[in-house]
Amino acid sequence: MVTLRRAPTADPGLVYARMTGWGQNGPMLLALGVVAAARHAAHTAEGQVVDAAITDGTVLLTTMPRLWRAAGVWTDECQSNMPNGGAHYYHVYETADGLHLAVGSIEPQFYHRAQVPVIMELRAL
Repeated sequence: MVTLRRAPTADPGLVYARMTGWGQNGPMLLALGVVAAARHAAHTAEGQVVDAAITDGTVLLTTMPRLWRAAGVWTDECQSNMPNGGAHYYHVYETADGLHLAVGSIEPQFYHRAQVPVIMELRAL
């Protein structure tokens, strides 16, 4: 087993990745870091340690709401903002089993292919 301590001697171009706070689900930020480190290693033969934590990802998830708030277009009122039901193309629907499904066809090419048929089917339930 290659450990962080033995990694540089095992292969100087090795990319060593570790993740905390996410368990085995949702490692997108780690995957992005590994791709960037692998690209660097391919060009320089220098490996890197990629470290990702849940706080890194959650901060990024708040970028758009913070920008919208700063621009004066975000309010704390429920269903008044685009991603919480304030837009007809981005809404949360209750399913037949009592759970919820978010449908957000923000891009025009998906709006008519996904949003309209899903809304009609959900309204029929």
